[in-house]
Amino acid sequence: MTEQANNKRDNRLVEIGGVTKTMSEWAAEYGMRRETVWKRLKRGKVGESVIAETTVPTTVDYGGRSLTIPEWSAVTGIKKTTLYWRINSQKWPINLALTKGASR
Repeated sequence: MTEQANNKRDNRLVEIGGVTKTMSEWAAEYGMRRETVWKRLKRGKVGESVIAETTVPTTVDYGGRSLTIPEWSAVTGIKKTTLYWRINSQKWPINLALTKGASR
């Protein structure tokens, strides 16, 4: 079934290091979600950067607490995606990322 799904005409083929595979094949090989590969391609990433490990810190320290981004999301009321965007893409200072627009 998987082989048949990879042979579909509308699959997005991705070339990395001279090897061409579907998004699903790359995701499975590197233990990633297919959606992660798709989002990286949509953002314009190419080659190795599509499957490279992220630089997301496992915990974020602020105010004497060390929590993961999903935990900070629950504490602050700010969406996880917004926190990831602020901290990783926009390089906001942690204090601003966790307090600007917080509902709690």
